[in-house]
Amino acid sequence: MNQQESTVKLVVQALDASVEDLDEDVIRRLAVARERAVSAMQPQWQTAGHTGVFHNLGNYVVHHRLMTSAALLLGALVLGFIVTQHVIGQHQLEQGDAFLLGSELPPEAYLDKGFDTWLQQNAR
Repeated sequence: MNQQESTVKLVVQALDASVEDLDEDVIRRLAVARERAVSAMQPQWQTAGHTGVFHNLGNYVVHHRLMTSAALLLGALVLGFIVTQHVIGQHQLEQGDAFLLGSELPPEAYLDKGFDTWLQQNAR
């Protein structure tokens, strides 16, 4: 126990011991003063906008700026990768179609089951 705590305990003990010795006039004046102090207190209003999900989300973002920034950057990179793969994949499909239509053989030749065998025999 430190010095401040022991001083507080001594004050509380002294006040408790002297409460019974107070006369009625002092008790009445203390009660009136307490009533005035309580009535003079300003009520503390809390609006719905200052609490709730969005307020907590705002606090989270403010306190975790680095992690939030990293998550947003990672999300943007993943989204960019997905879009790039979609565009490149579409381009490769278009090139494959152009190759089939521009070759000397008709597209049905590539579907023929004997075509691979014929290619292997002629390649030798």
